[in-house]
Amino acid sequence: MKWSIYFLSLILILSGCSSQKSVSRSESIILKDVAYGTDARNIMDVKLPANRNKETPFVLLIHGGAWTIANKENVQDFMDTLYTNGISVASINHRYANHENVHYKEMLADVDAALNYCISQADNWNVRKNGFVMSGVSSGAHLAMLYSYTTAKKSML
Repeated sequence: MKWSIYFLSLILILSGCSSQKSVSRSESIILKDVAYGTDARNIMDVKLPANRNKETPFVLLIHGGAWTIANKENVQDFMDTLYTNGISVASINHRYANHENVHYKEMLADVDAALNYCISQADNWNVRKNGFVMSGVSSGAHLAMLYSYTTAKKSML
């Protein structure tokens, strides 16, 4: 199971970079709709600026939408501003809250899975493995704050 996840991750990274002739650690990388979990909504866009290194800031960005609407594209301007200022950024979708089976714990699990995925790709992407910034808009800001206050991964943030 573990190897299949790594293999799938490698395929997703390579397919996301297929438009570039060769990717070096000094070139920018833009990845779209990267799966970070098992739910159909567990996808992210990633923008990594040129000349990044392990000291380059990295922001995990969470969209707003009252926990029930919107998506990662709704914070594209915020993402682009960070990226054009030399900051690595991943903008995530999370599962929508509902009455049946998705509540704040499941949405926080999505945030955790996204962070874990970014950490697992740190060497491939030439980015930091800790010191991430959680940010969001509206309900996304709430999830970022709630995750930051409740996670056991304080050293990663």
